[in-house]
Amino acid sequence: MACLDEIRDAVEELLRDRDTDEFTIHEVFLLLEKKGSPCKENTVRTYITSGKMTINAPAHHDKTYSDFERVGRGVYRRAR
Repeated sequence: MACLDEIRDAVEELLRDRDTDEFTIHEVFLLLEKKGSPCKENTVRTYITSGKMTINAPAHHDKTYSDFERVGRGVYRRAR
């Protein structure tokens, strides 16, 4: 499974039992690490912060997705 899909699945798992749809990159990475994912922390951080998966981040990639939006320093949520 590609890191992109693993990140999406991890966010869904994190948010499943929460009253909010907010999460941090660190939470995503810790869950992926716990599951034995080969995705590196830098890859997770880059995909979320650099615009690969976040709609209101500068686009530094040819292919981008509208999965998340940044709502504060280090805090993200599912895009609405």
